[in-house]
Amino acid sequence: MHITEYLEKVENGARPSVSFKERKFKLNGQEVEVNGDNVDDAYAEIEKLYANFKRSYPSENSELYHDKFKALKAEELTDYDLVMGEERTLARAKLEAYFLCWVLNGSLKWKDETKFFWQSQNDEDLVILKEWVIV
Repeated sequence: MHITEYLEKVENGARPSVSFKERKFKLNGQEVEVNGDNVDDAYAEIEKLYANFKRSYPSENSELYHDKFKALKAEELTDYDLVMGEERTLARAKLEAYFLCWVLNGSLKWKDETKFFWQSQNDEDLVILKEWVIV
């Protein structure tokens, strides 16, 4: 299925799971195949998705997940974030699903073989581990 269909199912209540290590997507515990379009600058796109995720508002369900990426705690969010932000489970699903799609389709390539992580210059909280990109 295309990534937009995967995310639509998440938005409608399906439980997402993405394993960077195993290169697998799941919905409600069932493995699914997901594909996405190529992008020219996957790192820039990930930074946009991460910014959205970081300022997303938590819910009961979102607190059940161990995040690969760091988000702000509810008390750190602004009123604007709480009113206009996206629910964290959906924001996480978007970030993780697009990330893995871009790894799988070759849009996301590791930048420096000598380093074991990449850190965004725009937001130091955004860190990508080499093992998530290269198996």
